[in-house]
Amino acid sequence: MSKYKLLLVLPLVLVLTALGTANAAPLAYTPPSNITVRMYRLNLDGSPWVDQSIGNRALCSYTSTVYGCTAFTGNWTYRYPYGYANPVTVPIETDYLLDVVSQEMGTITFNEEARHAQAVVARSFAYHHSHFDPYTGAPIMNNSTEFQVFIPYRWEKWDTGYHFSGNSGNPCYWW
Repeated sequence: MSKYKLLLVLPLVLVLTALGTANAAPLAYTPPSNITVRMYRLNLDGSPWVDQSIGNRALCSYTSTVYGCTAFTGNWTYRYPYGYANPVTVPIETDYLLDVVSQEMGTITFNEEARHAQAVVARSFAYHHSHFDPYTGAPIMNNSTEFQVFIPYRWEKWDTGYHFSGNSGNPCYWW
């Protein structure tokens, strides 16, 4: 075969090879329905608060009414909702996303499609980071700006009766 015929045939072979692999079965992926998050007291900017007396981050617990452990600071009725558990495992759709998206959007005046888009991004980010350290077994995610700021009751503080969709049981999931 001459080199000119080879130059004409080679692109055709590459295209056919690419088309053949396009019909391969996609990898199966089942997204997690829950996410495990280590919960810290936060500064107002969402960064982890550090207890200077011991040089460590302060974990949230049952009696915590500080920012990061709850959106309603100082209010015993809305204290840290997960008892003494820390890290916590929460449903992504009906707990985690509501508090993350309402924190990230800051106001309910955004267009509904913008809130939907933010929920898609936050969900994708959570799926990507929802794994555990292979050495310690601890969750990789925490509730600070190191990942996504997740503050319990943030949705309740934001919610004025308006939801992301007509699905009140699962307002971040619309399809």
